[in-house]
Amino acid sequence: MKVLGILGSPRPDGNSSTLAKRFLKTAKGRGAATRIFYLNDLEYKGCQGCYSCKGDLRHCILEDGLQPVLNAMHEANIIVLSSPNYYGDVSGQMKKFIDRTFSHLTVDFIKSDKKSRLPSGKHAVFIVTQASGEDTSKDILDRYYKLKHYLEFEAMHFLLGSELTYTKRVQERPELLAEAANLAHALIR
Repeated sequence: MKVLGILGSPRPDGNSSTLAKRFLKTAKGRGAATRIFYLNDLEYKGCQGCYSCKGDLRHCILEDGLQPVLNAMHEANIIVLSSPNYYGDVSGQMKKFIDRTFSHLTVDFIKSDKKSRLPSGKHAVFIVTQASGEDTSKDILDRYYKLKHYLEFEAMHFLLGSELTYTKRVQERPELLAEAANLAHALIR
């Protein structure tokens, strides 16, 4: 079992990163091979809309720091995406990454039954943290649930950490840390 962590916070020890790392640590303890990418540490561009990935190339034409992340998605059984909620959306780092996953879509993904070039059977874990209450993130979760459809994840699991008003506040919320660990226990068999 391979678990890939793609962390979209500029803070490696921030709330969303901490929850993702708890999931990954638990997964590793259950025998999974884990790998983490901190998007903020990588130099990469957003999708250029060039459609080169829909021609003979079949992958993103951009050769930058995001290539290893996009490649690692093919091997992973579980992909963990984590981000803080910034102005009602994921971080800019995460949004640029998500846009680049366009390269994983098949040429005729809109009409085709097969939409993704990724191997089937993958699970996604989507972690979002925020300072405000739960109601302010519903549209984020609804919006990114569409990744399940396009990237053809077998299942998509959400973990929302609300009312985390400052960095590292999640350390004071053992129930959220337990929720991340329990989700890993459920998915790593």
